[in-house]
Amino acid sequence: MEFEGGVHAEVQERAPLPPPFAPMTAIPAPSSLSSHYSRSHTPVAQPQVPKASVETFVRAQTFDGSFIPSPLLYRFIGISEDAPHTPQELVKVNDAELIWFTILCITYLEAKFADEKEVWEFVVEKAWSWVEESIEQEVSPEGVSVMKESLVENAKKYIKI
Repeated sequence: MEFEGGVHAEVQERAPLPPPFAPMTAIPAPSSLSSHYSRSHTPVAQPQVPKASVETFVRAQTFDGSFIPSPLLYRFIGISEDAPHTPQELVKVNDAELIWFTILCITYLEAKFADEKEVWEFVVEKAWSWVEESIEQEVSPEGVSVMKESLVENAKKYIKI
């Protein structure tokens, strides 16, 4: 094969690449060990449930300021994922579920971590900016603050501190 400038190159065939993640299989313990250890002596690893922290919420915030619903955040806030995802005030608003979940996160941060305000203050400010911009698309500018207050009062009924 010839390329520009008269340089020759050979094309080599490559072996196919292995899959990125090969399934892992358990390796059974040697039979000599299984008789030595009984089931009662086998330690059982308990799953570590992370504690709610400001850092968890900071990491969960998206670039635009919203919070994406997740099972972990629902658990921290104390709301079942089966709970209503949209209050009546937001039924006609685009991104209603996302707005509502963001308000739940804001309300939780403000109540649970009030003594750490300097840590989450800008996170909450960014989230409120996003919420207000999202609501303004469907509600008059005067109605935004009224709706915001109503939604926060509603959110306080659902979160568990």
